[in-house]
Amino acid sequence: MLGTLLLSAGAPLTVHAASTAQSQVRASALPLRYEKGRSYTYKWSARVQGRSFNQGDKEQVGQSQNDTQFVALAKVTPIEQLDEETFLLALSLEDPHVYRADEKGTLVEEEQDPELAYELARPVYFKQNAYGQVTGFLHAEKESPGTINLKRGVISALTSSVKAEGSFEQEETDVSGIYRARYDAFREGERLIVKKHRTQADYLVFADRKLESRDFNMESTTQTVVSEQYGVVESVSSREFVSSVSGEQSPYAGEGNGMWSELLSDGRMDLVEVGDPGEVRGPGPEFIAGSLMAAPYNDGATAEGPVDPKQAQAELSSELSLLQKDPRSPEAFNQLLGTLRSSPVAVRELGQFLRRGAIAPELLPAAIGALGSLGTDEAQAVLLDTILLSPRTSLDSRDQALVALSLAERPLPAAVQAVERMSEDLSSPLRTQSTLVLGAMAEKLLQVRPLQAARIVERLERDLVSARDNTEQDHLLSALGNAGHPASMDVIAPFLQHKSPLLRGSAVEALRKMQSPLVDSLLLVRYGQEPEAWLRSLIVSVQERRARPAPGGDVNMSLTYYWSWQRDVGGSDIKARLFAELDVRDTPDLYVRALGQATAHAWSWQYTLLKAYALTDVVNQNGVLKRRFGAYLDLLNNRYFTREYFLTCGQTQSGSLGSFTLQFFNLSKSFYPWGIQVTFNIGASGTVDGSYSYTFTACNAPVRLAASVTVTPSARISAVGGATVSIYIARAGAEIRADILKTSLPATASGEINYGVLRTCQNLSITMQPISGSLSLWYQLRRWNGSWGSRSSWNVWSFSSNSYTQSLINRCLP
Repeated sequence: MLGTLLLSAGAPLTVHAASTAQSQVRASALPLRYEKGRSYTYKWSARVQGRSFNQGDKEQVGQSQNDTQFVALAKVTPIEQLDEETFLLALSLEDPHVYRADEKGTLVEEEQDPELAYELARPVYFKQNAYGQVTGFLHAEKESPGTINLKRGVISALTSSVKAEGSFEQEETDVSGIYRARYDAFREGERLIVKKHRTQADYLVFADRKLESRDFNMESTTQTVVSEQYGVVESVSSREFVSSVSGEQSPYAGEGNGMWSELLSDGRMDLVEVGDPGEVRGPGPEFIAGSLMAAPYNDGATAEGPVDPKQAQAELSSELSLLQKDPRSPEAFNQLLGTLRSSPVAVRELGQFLRRGAIAPELLPAAIGALGSLGTDEAQAVLLDTILLSPRTSLDSRDQALVALSLAERPLPAAVQAVERMSEDLSSPLRTQSTLVLGAMAEKLLQVRPLQAARIVERLERDLVSARDNTEQDHLLSALGNAGHPASMDVIAPFLQHKSPLLRGSAVEALRKMQSPLVDSLLLVRYGQEPEAWLRSLIVSVQERRARPAPGGDVNMSLTYYWSWQRDVGGSDIKARLFAELDVRDTPDLYVRALGQATAHAWSWQYTLLKAYALTDVVNQNGVLKRRFGAYLDLLNNRYFTREYFLTCGQTQSGSLGSFTLQFFNLSKSFYPWGIQVTFNIGASGTVDGSYSYTFTACNAPVRLAASVTVTPSARISAVGGATVSIYIARAGAEIRADILKTSLPATASGEINYGVLRTCQNLSITMQPISGSLSLWYQLRRWNGSWGSRSSWNVWSFSSNSYTQSLINRCLP
């Protein structure tokens, strides 16, 4: 090697003796003056710490932190000078070392990977002008996205505006995205010191488009030192801090758990040698032009699960045994889903288990929910073949399979056809359910097969226009609401003026997904005209879900006993809101309604996890007035289940709207300090169900009429989140597990009209079961074949809380 390689930061630079006079002069008009025939070697070090926090109560906070460091030599070689101010440069990374913190927090070096060294040594090429701006980037077409991102990160560190002193702003592109940087530059002797600062508000485009909502805090500072003697960057130091909690989010919103993640990265580059580059080659035909912005990638795309059927059977048997101990356990469900997600072989083997009837009935909801949450073509095919179309499967399981199929982002054509046939079959017990699911499928199809989505919506619209029965109209409005197609607005709008309050409410709900100023106008007008308290509350709720201004003011209401309640749980990355309404109205036919709802807010997204309500009213069925008792269940902002009865005097009816185990959402967003992918993630899985009961007595209205409805929505939901650092040969994470809801919310509303006098009773209580949380650290190493090895993990903190039952209202009036 020519020259002496000095690796300590701040050590004097060693330059090969053959340096020309150009290297010895002070800076002239051009700050950067790369010299062809030379190479510039930097010692590069980047340390990334991902932290996760779990807050179990207002005093106790737990923290876990993964700590990863990457060290290498970054070699920058001028290939040619393209014009007076632009250079074509090559970058390669040599002698890489990866360190991670062990259980005691000590940095331990990982075994060097020859494949990683080979990938990093392969050059990339970039164009940089004499003022520090990078104007072009080329890389080998088949190189790993992970190693390309590392090189993008190093080039980004060399990207600074060095054209002027003083304070100024400059639009730039680097590995993290496109932003407007704020600069302060000044001279110290023969060095130009350039300080750059940016926050999340300065970004025009993020490398990860999921960051556009800016529901996080970010602050990045970089200092670049330019040597006027050599006309190159002498050193770069940077610090970046990211928190998943934005400034507008409270760190803690109420009882339950608060959870959030943070990222802290520190990096440095120091020029340690200017020397002979050896053999220099320009980019060949295998190199393609690309952006300096990082390419987000899934480092788990290579299957890491079992590939041998016998091994897959053994792992599935183990997961099912764990579920057998507690079929409603979110942790056991997540393990089953993880096995299916990591291995297509496991999905096929689960299908075989289902065909043979080898899964206990109490485990079917978890198996069906896991396949629906996975949502792949193969998972949908298994649901279709072994559950939905199987004659020996129970009606409840087929109900659950319909919901599971509607969760897929790309509905399988065979699944859509099967659901369409069921919705058209007048004799099918699943006709109503399949109509609602068909609407939910149409929403997904709008993104992947829009013509098919439009055809389904047109059919639902025709059925709604021709329907003469209130119940049928209600179902079709709900199906169109699930679809959320903007073309349906004209068909839905007339029902906002319908004489039936239930149909007016269904029309309001049907507009919840349509983002149009016309919908805002329709709902605001309806709010001003609406005499029913619960419907006005519904309009406000729909506007909030649409992220629109909620209406205000007051209007005249009919004589009614209306009561509502809400409670916030958790905080930071994920929060939950419990809400209940009880409503009894003095009409000639007596209207009674009870509702319970759980909504989750994950980052800036809002999910209606569960909404269940029961009511009784009088409807027109084929020209005949009949008393109806209805129970309804919504999951994830879609209406999925209805149970309706027309009862005679003295009857009592009870039942369940279903029990469903599934992954409600799984979200992530990635940041790229020095090109190292750090991903914040948050997901929630669990079981929800809704039971109901009715009583109906003394039907000789108007002398005496009495009715009672009860609905008990229950939720057991666990969230998993954290921060993961990925660097090609290893990945490590700090992980949060926390129960966000373990609750039931029994609500009863009843009314009695006796010789024209209304007496109403309302009862609502809440039961919170013990909730718990934990923090853990984990890491995985990549195998020689590209798959990931087994995951090593250890807990660092945990907590649990007490259970309680609280009566919220128990009163009768007058």
